[in-house]
Amino acid sequence: MKQLLLLVSVVCILTTLSSWYQEEENPFITRVHFQKGNWQSVLDSARIQKKSILVHCTADWCLPCKQMQRYTYSDSFLAAYLKKNYIVYEWQAENFDHIELNQRYKVERYPTILFITASGNEMSRLIGFQSANEIQKASDLILHRIKLKPVSQTQTPVKKGTKK
Repeated sequence: MKQLLLLVSVVCILTTLSSWYQEEENPFITRVHFQKGNWQSVLDSARIQKKSILVHCTADWCLPCKQMQRYTYSDSFLAAYLKKNYIVYEWQAENFDHIELNQRYKVERYPTILFITASGNEMSRLIGFQSANEIQKASDLILHRIKLKPVSQTQTPVKKGTKK
């Protein structure tokens, strides 16, 4: 009887503790988590956190989209990488709220991955099934490009008629 009471107590304590557990505190991210909310809240989060946005454009009928959900977005290394560097958002082609976004960003094929600045400007896109490695490589290039200063800002101007 004492063992049963102890077992029930332990289960109750573990249940209570697990309800307090926050995903944000989990150092072992096992899959990519998409931010919830509307597009404006995503843009606001990106501005506040000073991050770019990765958008996964998908459709319920899209087989490569489902494969990406199953294989690509379950990669723990990609999940940790994206959490550190991006606000990750997903929009459904059939969702009435996302029709305007599909038109604005000219999304015509699925899956499409958009890389967007915090101000809402598209930087790049990937179309079709992408592996975790392909997304991370493309993302690295985009982040590297953003952090580099334009040539005009890194070189001292040369006056007309003088040699460099």
